[in-house]
Amino acid sequence: MICFNCGYKLPSSDSKECSLCGMKFPLKCKVCGSPNPMMAKFCFNCGAKIGSQGERSSIQNFDILPESRKNVAVLFADVSGFTALSEKMDPEEVRGIINDCFDYITKPVYELEGTIDKYIGDAVMVLFGAKYPHADDPIRAVVCAMKMMELINKFSQEVLHDKGVNLSLSIGVNYGLVVTGSVGNYFDKDYTVIGDTVNTAQRLQSSAARGEILVSQSVYEATKDVINYSDPREIVVKNKEKPVKCYVPIGVAKDYGKDDIQLVERDHEINLLNTIFRDAESSKVIFVLGEVGIGKTSLIKKFTSDLDNNIKRIWINSDPAYQRKAYHLISNILYNVIDVSPETDNNTKKARLMSYVGYILKGRSKDEVQRNYDFLAFVMGLDRSKDFQDILNSMEYHDIKRELINQLSIFIKGLCMNQQVVFIVDDIQFADSVSVDILVELIKLLFDVKTTFIFTSTYEIEAFNTISPDRIYTLKLKKLSKDGVSFQICQLLGCKNIDGGLNDEIYQLTKGNPLYVREFVNAAKREGKFVIKNNTVYFNLQGVISLPRNLESIILSNLSGLDEATTRFLEAASVIGKEFNLSWVRSLLDVDEDEMERLIKLPVQLNIISPKSVRITSGAVDRVYMFERDTVREVIYNSILNKNRQYYHRKLGEMIESRHRGELEYFYEILCMHFEAAGLNKKAEEYYRKTAEKYKRDFNYDSALEYYDRYLQAIKNEGDEPSDSKALHAYMDIGEIYFLMAEYDRALEYLNLALKIAEMADDIYSIKLMIAKVYEEKDQYNEALKIIEEIEHRIRQIGKLLQQKCSIFQKQGNPKALEIAEKSEEILLRNKDYENLAETLNLAGILYYTRGDMENALFYLNKAYNYAEKINNFRIMVNESINLGIIFYTMGMISKAQEYFNKSIELSKKISNLANYISSSINLGILYLDKGLFRRAEQLFMESMEKAYQISSMYKLCLAQLNMGDLMYEIGDFAKAFEYYNKSLEIAESQGLPVEAAINYLGIARLNLKLGNYEKVPGMLENAYKIFTDAEEISYISDYYRYRSIYELQSNNLDTALEYCNKSISAAMESRNDMKKLKALRLKGIILANMGDYAEALQMYEESIQLALQLESDYEAAKGFYRRYSLFCVLERYEEARQDLEEARKAIGRIDKCRWTQIIQQSNYPN
Repeated sequence: MICFNCGYKLPSSDSKECSLCGMKFPLKCKVCGSPNPMMAKFCFNCGAKIGSQGERSSIQNFDILPESRKNVAVLFADVSGFTALSEKMDPEEVRGIINDCFDYITKPVYELEGTIDKYIGDAVMVLFGAKYPHADDPIRAVVCAMKMMELINKFSQEVLHDKGVNLSLSIGVNYGLVVTGSVGNYFDKDYTVIGDTVNTAQRLQSSAARGEILVSQSVYEATKDVINYSDPREIVVKNKEKPVKCYVPIGVAKDYGKDDIQLVERDHEINLLNTIFRDAESSKVIFVLGEVGIGKTSLIKKFTSDLDNNIKRIWINSDPAYQRKAYHLISNILYNVIDVSPETDNNTKKARLMSYVGYILKGRSKDEVQRNYDFLAFVMGLDRSKDFQDILNSMEYHDIKRELINQLSIFIKGLCMNQQVVFIVDDIQFADSVSVDILVELIKLLFDVKTTFIFTSTYEIEAFNTISPDRIYTLKLKKLSKDGVSFQICQLLGCKNIDGGLNDEIYQLTKGNPLYVREFVNAAKREGKFVIKNNTVYFNLQGVISLPRNLESIILSNLSGLDEATTRFLEAASVIGKEFNLSWVRSLLDVDEDEMERLIKLPVQLNIISPKSVRITSGAVDRVYMFERDTVREVIYNSILNKNRQYYHRKLGEMIESRHRGELEYFYEILCMHFEAAGLNKKAEEYYRKTAEKYKRDFNYDSALEYYDRYLQAIKNEGDEPSDSKALHAYMDIGEIYFLMAEYDRALEYLNLALKIAEMADDIYSIKLMIAKVYEEKDQYNEALKIIEEIEHRIRQIGKLLQQKCSIFQKQGNPKALEIAEKSEEILLRNKDYENLAETLNLAGILYYTRGDMENALFYLNKAYNYAEKINNFRIMVNESINLGIIFYTMGMISKAQEYFNKSIELSKKISNLANYISSSINLGILYLDKGLFRRAEQLFMESMEKAYQISSMYKLCLAQLNMGDLMYEIGDFAKAFEYYNKSLEIAESQGLPVEAAINYLGIARLNLKLGNYEKVPGMLENAYKIFTDAEEISYISDYYRYRSIYELQSNNLDTALEYCNKSISAAMESRNDMKKLKALRLKGIILANMGDYAEALQMYEESIQLALQLESDYEAAKGFYRRYSLFCVLERYEEARQDLEEARKAIGRIDKCRWTQIIQQSNYPN
């Protein structure tokens, strides 16, 4: 490869410039890949024609401007702030930000059909009227400048908010005569405009302050009717003899750029929309329903066009082509919010999302921002970090969905705090069902956010019926009346009246549908079926009767007059979908940019398509258009010959594969659709499988099942044998998914199908092991063990099998469980199967705990935790933390118990496991309750109740309310204690929770003892005792004996009271519960004191106090000191009494106020 100019050898075909002579090679031959200079028409190496220069990005200054003299609006914009940025950041990072900034702020250039001429350092030169002349080019230039100023501020806030740097623009705009053409030598030309108009624009920019736009007198004269300006001022600029008069634009005087939407018979609906929107104090949902063409979209466009400019509009057009792509609607909303195209490269999307999340959640911690980003990126299909993947792997299926909705609500709330937002989803009936379900739950969480959701649809969406009726408004659009049809016809034809003779015929033909009316008028125009005289339109009777009688036919009739090239353009666009990128259409039709510009003009003029947005990705500009009415798109698509339709779909699928090879996963669903429509069933089948596997990896099990079903159907249609390995692995995956979704019968169904066609031994044993796991979860332990024993000596996964066998034995109470656990440890460790190893060690720890061997229990549970931590399995770590917390608490190691309960709460938060979060919170709350830290306990119990409601766990709610009853008793609010106990008891009895019901019986009995309602106590205690005995709940039997002892004591049956108290102590010791033991010891002291055995009573008090101190419970210690103080007073041992009262006051002072606080603080020192 040599330089054609000097003959020097080039290092590679990617060379952009000759290092010897400096010749630049901006072009690359598509055939041989050789570098070529700008002026090349044909490749200097192989002779192939070089692609038209119109195909090159205007950002890279490759737009050709025809040589001529013309009036052009010239805009210079210089970015300030990059120098400060360079001082704080790496040069490569700064370059990336500069490119992102220019991509972002130059969008209005393309939206307003301007041209970027060149970049000069940190400045950009923009032309309006050079390539695409418009009558309002000066207005476009000023509006562009104002939009660019808004966007640079937005970019600084959203992207650079954490960098301590603000970027700003200074802009100059001039309008006048220029010469367009090429400048440079023969080999290296540049195309630009020259003249005094350009020079003045640049000097206006140089004179503008940061954040200021200066426009010339010529611009002012051409735009003053549309733009509001400041008073004129004069500035002195270089090479000008006289000062230059200039102005600062301060706003648009009228609705420039807004669609002139004329609605017929829709004033009531517009007023209603405005009223709902204006009066909304919380989030509202508005449904606009009606048949196709009735004017739903036009109504919403009119409504949103009249909203204040400071209200953010998020408009999404649901496309039938993407209806089977899960999360498509939700991800599109997110892409729209952060202003990035889904087709943008992943790195840009990730950077934009992270900066935007950081911007709207700037008051939150770094971890909270990262978590929000992770879940939003998950929905948007972006790459996941290993840390986040570990979190997802540890989460339950339903927890992922709930946390996803929670994080979306956090994001939307943050967004709505910065500005008012309206979300519009047009044709939501075409949205994917996964997004709809998420959207419904999201709206429920946004009840306190002032935002509005507007959905259009042809029918009611049932999923939204679960939202509170007072937050949903439904507008059903009616057909136009005869007068309305006449009025619309007059609007479209620019006249005032319509001859009344054919009103009935026209109304019958158009059926009062505005779309049909428009197509009727277009057909009448095309066929020349009317005349206008004196502002009245007269239709030809025979002409009207001869028009097609249905909407599809009349649309086709109206399109029949288009030339062949334009028809092909619309056909190709209809295959892509409701929205389409021009670059995709160009690839399908293989035309250059100039031809594409010609092709889009007529469909735009006929209102068939309209520009939607501009996408700039890595310097490449792509315009997005959309069909104004999806009905027209459908008619065009259905009219394509089958062979042509298949060709378009095949070429489109192949183009996506080629263009997006690195990020193909995002397009799997679309490729399924295109290759199926192309008749390439093998390719479609491949992408069905890949899509199903992707959704399984993404924990989107419903969508995975849908695509596996389509995959199996495709295999069947291809005539493949059922024993095909493809079907085998699909059945296995489906079985696993149903298992994870806890649909065990369906899991067995598909695993047995897999078993029937499995041939390889490893497959057979793996399937059987999965079936055994299903049986275990169904509590069919014998069936599970039968399978395990059958394959035990054949399967390679012996460690996993032993762990499963151990789990079943543990649930059955089989003493061999511990032996198997210890045996499998060595095997699992050798195979580095740390997940199953952690599960097995956990089982061993629990088994030792049930045997009362606390040391071995702690040893194995700690090992289990460490192995789980080694592989970042947060689910196992949560379970181990809870188990360790309970054991440490039982052993009286309160600080360690508190440490592990807190750890389990944090880990549960991390994986959004609300069930374990509630369990950990309740356990920690009980610990705080026993320590006398009532406020902390109450906070945890209240939060547990709230979370229990959230996950609809009546069991967890029952436990939280039960403990709230205990708390209310301790602080002396007996009425609330009764209330919570009764609520908890009601749940326990309705849900069939006998032990929890019995615990509530104890609580209510205790209250009745305190309030003197002795007649109610014995029955409740006996009911509780029977349940505890049947369930072998030794710890609660200790409580029963203690309350029975109190009852006998208050009935003055001292011997019986002592007997029950001793039983309480024994049961507490048997269950190794020191807290219950100390309470029973203190009670025994009271009984003995009443019996006159003071020495023994003092001994009991001493033991209870020591236990309280050991358990770090100031609350229980205070009560022990107080009881002994009272006895010392009786014994007239005043000095010892004084000391105990002092200790009681110190201890009670370290806890939260309760009923004992007043008792102890008001007690007097003995004389």
